[in-house]
Amino acid sequence: MLQVSDATVAYPTSDGKFVQALDRVSLDMPPDSIVVAVGASGCGKSTLLNAIAGFLPLTHGSIKLDGSAISGPGGDRGVVFQKDTLLPWLSVLDNVALGLKYRGVARRERRERARVHDGAEGRLIVGRIAGALLDRRDLDGAVPLDLEVQERSLTGFAQPVLAIPLDLDFLDHLSHIPGVREVRSIHGERACADG
Repeated sequence: MLQVSDATVAYPTSDGKFVQALDRVSLDMPPDSIVVAVGASGCGKSTLLNAIAGFLPLTHGSIKLDGSAISGPGGDRGVVFQKDTLLPWLSVLDNVALGLKYRGVARRERRERARVHDGAEGRLIVGRIAGALLDRRDLDGAVPLDLEVQERSLTGFAQPVLAIPLDLDFLDHLSHIPGVREVRSIHGERACADG
């Protein structure tokens, strides 16, 4: 359960005043829930998400995930940004596996886990998420600059998908969204391999 209690964020301005980006926001998100933040530009949606991700400290209040306070970024949460944040000096494979690196997984294991095998040919997890879009065999050595815009977005999406354990039953409720069936398949294969 994600619990946000009296979350307040105030930014100092250059003239010594403060801008109240969040003001005593409280909400509980039970496991397996989908929550959508809707509001006008500047109302605090991104501020709240950045605080939940641990990128932004609260001025007042608390945010807890499964009873543990969020005080900074952590491997138990993933963020997919509107604009990809791929590291240009890493290969696509290493970008996909980046979340595993921050969880302390050794390089060899995270590279292996970033691959999913379709029959005799290995493909990156990104290839499965995108289906035929990324049906290319050269992504091991490719860097983000080699990718199309949509491929970069899918690579950014694949990072938290690979790094964070997902509730496979919960994904069944989202199966109408493009790519979710592939994500469920990937995690199902990994669960069978791990079990």
